[in-house]
Amino acid sequence: GGALLGHLHGQTLTGVPALADSLRAVLRRCQRVFFKQLAAWMCHGLLLDRHAREFFVQPAREAAGAASWEGMDAEEWHSGFRIAPENLPPFVEPSVAQDVLFIGKAVRVLKRSGQGP
Repeated sequence: GGALLGHLHGQTLTGVPALADSLRAVLRRCQRVFFKQLAAWMCHGLLLDRHAREFFVQPAREAAGAASWEGMDAEEWHSGFRIAPENLPPFVEPSVAQDVLFIGKAVRVLKRSGQGP
């Protein structure tokens, strides 16, 4: 998760060029996974990382449907998802994480309202 991204980034600052290049390649691959999850949450309201718990947005409860469309109501809006600070990468400020959380929840509400009764 975020800790791994931070650690890899710090290690790319090594003075050994071959090692730095290799670590940057690994970092880029890890960042792709992170940005794929970020896009899924912000564009579709979906969590792709439901079991590994590596993304910084997580279901606040283990109930079935916490990361799906079932049960989208006021309770889910207020307490269905949370920020896991231990999973925040160093390049994501807590205020930005809150904005990401809000956007994903809003997308979920808008998609749910478009499904009809």
